[in-house]
Amino acid sequence: MPSFESSPSQQKSHDMPPSNRKGQPTTFRSQLCRAPLKYTGFASPLTFLLFLSTVGVFAIFCTFNLFSSLPDGHPIKPNPPGPLYWFHRGVLKVAMQVHLWSVLPAGILLPLQFLPIMRRKYMRLHIFSGRLLLILLIIGNITALKMGSRSFGGSIETRVWIVFVASLSSFSLFKAWVSARSLNIDDHRAWIFRTWGVAGSIFTLRIFMTLIAFSIHKFTSNIYTGITTCDELIFMYRSVRNSTSVASLYERFPGCMGQELEGRKVMVHVNLSKWYPEERAAMMNMVFGVSGWCALVANAVAVEWYLNSTRKGNERLRKASVVRKREKGLEPRLKSENSGRGET
Repeated sequence: MPSFESSPSQQKSHDMPPSNRKGQPTTFRSQLCRAPLKYTGFASPLTFLLFLSTVGVFAIFCTFNLFSSLPDGHPIKPNPPGPLYWFHRGVLKVAMQVHLWSVLPAGILLPLQFLPIMRRKYMRLHIFSGRLLLILLIIGNITALKMGSRSFGGSIETRVWIVFVASLSSFSLFKAWVSARSLNIDDHRAWIFRTWGVAGSIFTLRIFMTLIAFSIHKFTSNIYTGITTCDELIFMYRSVRNSTSVASLYERFPGCMGQELEGRKVMVHVNLSKWYPEERAAMMNMVFGVSGWCALVANAVAVEWYLNSTRKGNERLRKASVVRKREKGLEPRLKSENSGRGET
């Protein structure tokens, strides 16, 4: 993850003539390499690369999902064929659309919050976009709780993961807001990293889903089975394939023929079959929950590792917090309150 502040030495280097630290003239190649750091405010190429590989990739992921889900102006909908049956009408359809229209724009706007130059030169914009992201993330968490009962099969591990992610990201976001209001910049930085580390697990789990799904398809194909309903199968075949292919569905699942099909369950193989969408949907339903937990643990470890490896930045931000508190007149009042408590 990128560092929140740029070093004073870098800020001074913006006004220096084009030469390196040894006084020798810089080449066009070196100036070209330093240009991204100059216009973004990062202290080193490493932090800039971390920014691109985490926040930048997450923003691209959100942008792709937002625009790829709107072909010819149709309503946004989940990519896997399975959940389409539950999210094409009613309250779940509204919850899904509100959820995606909140979290995806939030992910697209996220890079602005992590650019040091934005906080240094456009603090008001940083504060405004931060409040907007807070509102969007809270809306996304609330709607995710509503969708959890049917998302990717609605298994117990998936439901618990959704509740845990929504609760943990909301708590971290609240701690970040309290720290910002108290001018504790170092704590604000840490809790913001934790907030979006938890929220960003929705992207990381796609990586784990791909690895686990292909591993199951490669080594244990057709061993696992899933349960679905005839209504879902018919809707799936009519949506993903043409209407004439419903006849082939009845050949494979004769129990789905008839009139009274509501709630009738059938078993399907878990596979990455190219021709049978119900098998792909069963695979996504089976691996989604465990992939979410793996992604959450991986992101949490990565965030805590980064915060621990950038302690010097935290110390610098802690000193900046003290200066800002003194400018606002908060530091003397806090010291007097602490001294009063000590005397009593």
